[in-house]
Amino acid sequence: MRYLLIILLSSSLFCQLINDVTKKHLNGKPKKIEYSKRVQNQHEIIKIEYYYDNGQLKIEENYRFNQLSGNYTEYYSDGNIKIKMSYRKGISNGSYQEYYSNNNKKVNGSYNKGNRNGNWYFYNVDGSDALNIKYYENEIISINSKKLEHLNFLSTDTEKQDDFNFSLSNIKSEYLKHSDIIFSYRKSNNPTERDSLLKIFNFNETLHLFEIYNIIFPNDPEGYVALAETYFMNRMRIDRTDDRFLTDYNYAIKVSTLMNKAITIDPNYSGRIGLLAPKSKITSVMGNLAMKYSYYNQIDSMIIAYKKGLELGGFGTVIEDYAYNLLNSCEPNSNLFTNGDMDTFPLLYLQEMKGIRSDVAIINLSLLNTGWYIEWLKNGKWEIPFNLKNESIKSLEPLTGTAFALKKWTSEWDRLSNGLDDYFMDQYNERYNILNHGIPIEWGPVDGLIDYNGHKIDFQLRPTLSNYLKVQDIMVLELIDDMPTDRPIYFAVTVSPGHRLGLDNYLEMEGLVYRFTPVKDPNNSIYPRLNIEKMIKNITQTSNMENIIKTDEDYLNSIDNKEGIYRYRNLNNNDIFFSNNIERLVQNYRSSFLQIAIELISEPSKYSLVNDILVQMENYFPINTIKVSHPDVQIQIGNLFNAVGNMEMFNKYMIHASNRKDLDIQQSYTVGQLLLKNSNNTKLAVNHFYNMSIEYPDVFEITQSLSLAYMEDEQIDSAIKLLEDWILLYPNDKDAIEWIDLIKSELD
Repeated sequence: MRYLLIILLSSSLFCQLINDVTKKHLNGKPKKIEYSKRVQNQHEIIKIEYYYDNGQLKIEENYRFNQLSGNYTEYYSDGNIKIKMSYRKGISNGSYQEYYSNNNKKVNGSYNKGNRNGNWYFYNVDGSDALNIKYYENEIISINSKKLEHLNFLSTDTEKQDDFNFSLSNIKSEYLKHSDIIFSYRKSNNPTERDSLLKIFNFNETLHLFEIYNIIFPNDPEGYVALAETYFMNRMRIDRTDDRFLTDYNYAIKVSTLMNKAITIDPNYSGRIGLLAPKSKITSVMGNLAMKYSYYNQIDSMIIAYKKGLELGGFGTVIEDYAYNLLNSCEPNSNLFTNGDMDTFPLLYLQEMKGIRSDVAIINLSLLNTGWYIEWLKNGKWEIPFNLKNESIKSLEPLTGTAFALKKWTSEWDRLSNGLDDYFMDQYNERYNILNHGIPIEWGPVDGLIDYNGHKIDFQLRPTLSNYLKVQDIMVLELIDDMPTDRPIYFAVTVSPGHRLGLDNYLEMEGLVYRFTPVKDPNNSIYPRLNIEKMIKNITQTSNMENIIKTDEDYLNSIDNKEGIYRYRNLNNNDIFFSNNIERLVQNYRSSFLQIAIELISEPSKYSLVNDILVQMENYFPINTIKVSHPDVQIQIGNLFNAVGNMEMFNKYMIHASNRKDLDIQQSYTVGQLLLKNSNNTKLAVNHFYNMSIEYPDVFEITQSLSLAYMEDEQIDSAIKLLEDWILLYPNDKDAIEWIDLIKSELD
């Protein structure tokens, strides 16, 4: 006993229990608690607990020797169990049970050394049987499902292996067929095509099929993306004309959870999508839900929606920085026109959750087509001073709205309506009535004129919806007409030229925004002019990331100092995956740098500044981390570096371009010619044209260019042999014969 006590006492000297709150929520409550012990100066984890921001336990993990071992439990935010399973040495092993939020069992099965083994039972939310799959070491042995009976293209007799394989192959092929409909619908801009796809879309059948597919192939992230888009497509199919928002909490959580499942399986998911990649989709869906709650003044619910969106993988550093940069491109009390979800909801998130630049009114052009949204902008927190009465806003639509716009800002309506009066009296002996007859003749472009605080704004007005104007276009013009000078007006650069309504002569680019000014460009350019000084100030990254511009006063102070404004966190980090949506955002950043460089490149005295701007761009968004979206733009950047004498960066951009997989033959040939003509490394042109000659062996111009590259690299014998081999294949090629004779004569 004495020796046992000595052992226990001595052990206690080397074993110290520690519990440490390693992360906290914004409200100060624990987010993660790690329990560990120190044994002989070694840190050993015993347990980790994760918590919701309401204090409820979320995940409980047990460890042994720093590996997951023992029970693992997940909980819903109300405390109900979500998942119960066990691990051994970091690998799932033993029973697995999953529950719906109503406590009904969802899944019951077991793992053996990380593999699904034996019978796995899947249940509907009401507790009824849905699917029974038998596994052996993760391989499916048999399937039995009542749900399969609803799908007449599947065989439910899986006793015979042939029938079983038939079922699996048909599930895959039917999944592809149905998912093609879903993804095609989401990407289509053609109303006729979308309507035809909706007509062949069977929600219940597609839902059942995708649920089964995800059970049978649980590690395919695309299946969850397709199911999420199915719920969205069903929302578009249902008539919801009495609802201002195509969303509710259950729908938003369902879609976002499915998207979260996809990026949990594959954080670098780059498979098929609708319009938005999973993280962006979560941001969009939960941001839309939060805006709904904000509209109805349900602030607590709004906060929950934003937090849930963040928890499920939405928003995030890159998206938040883009929103921050966009907001801080605007002067105090501005009106900012935005284009879509990703330049709208993240901005609202920063305003509502972090108090950043809430003085800037965010005006989404798509929503600006709806009366309720216009009323909200006028009478809500931003109190935009539209002169339209509420009754006029409610009744505004393209037909009468077009007549209103033509009357107010052009002299066209009198001519148009008088001509239609004469026509209808002549042909039908009745007076023209716009409600009965519409506008049956083409008009536009016509000269328009707005009085903006005493400044005459002349522009060309064109129809934007068949023979009419969209409500959003009318409201853009109305806002400019009504706005005092202390409420500046901006368009996000994501707003297309067509939605800027021929006002580009009055716009100045200042980074991620075009600012409306009362001064017309004297050069009458078809593009907005550049405010280079303001652009450089904005696009230069702040050197103090701790300095957050939150208020209009903070903004004014930042303008007065020599600091940059924007933030580009993680965009030069090779370890981070960037979806196509994020890559498109980065192209908006690059556009500012490039436009400055293009504007100044004609002045040799500005070469040093152009070089600094382009190098700054490369440092913020390295081409090896985030590619340039289009090969022609990349080639242009390389040319700019060459023009200012930065051969290192020219070579870098051309080598990267040379390795792109999306070059057509003309683009690839251009890259080679630029390397041949400009590079200080002749082997770069040799390598490029050699690879081209393999890809296009029958094009003499490429072989000819390779021979030139060989000669520049002093590989004369290689150049002559290359041409002799060509002539052996094409003995009647006069161009090749003349070329080799010319080379040989030069050598004599």
